[in-house]
Amino acid sequence: MADISKIGASMTIRGKVFGEADLHIEGSVAGEVEVQGELVIESTGLVGASVSARSVIVRGAVKGDVVAEDRISLEDGAKVDGDLRAPNVAIAEGASYRGNIASGVGNTSGNTSRQAIARLAKDVKTETKREAPAAAAPAVKRAAPAPVMPTFKKKAKGVVVSASAAKKK
Repeated sequence: MADISKIGASMTIRGKVFGEADLHIEGSVAGEVEVQGELVIESTGLVGASVSARSVIVRGAVKGDVVAEDRISLEDGAKVDGDLRAPNVAIAEGASYRGNIASGVGNTSGNTSRQAIARLAKDVKTETKREAPAAAAPAVKRAAPAPVMPTFKKKAKGVVVSASAAKKK
């Protein structure tokens, strides 16, 4: 049986987490997570940075990129705000993500997880460098609205100010 480490629901970790064993996260981690085994982010788990592992199962929430050497699985209730990159990506009904997905045979890699994250960051930067859009049609000039000028009316016990459009003489 493989070693399994656990970050309990009452735990909060700030900083990078590295390991060779499988890891189950029920609490929160504010930092990068990298494991050589399977990473499971339980429904109570929150991760606030990129994660990488041999395989990743998300039931909780991740705000960062998710990279796996074999498979990423977003189960019902999972929320990911970041890119997903693995040879196999499965998204269950009820799961949500915001980002890009890179999956398929071309995404298999013998690289370590850190190299995979570095490559993903490079790919994202390359994808965002696009040619400038063609020049837009010139804007149509419209007449400016008449300025609103205050007018003063005298009343028996004071002055009343009201706004009205200025009149040309």
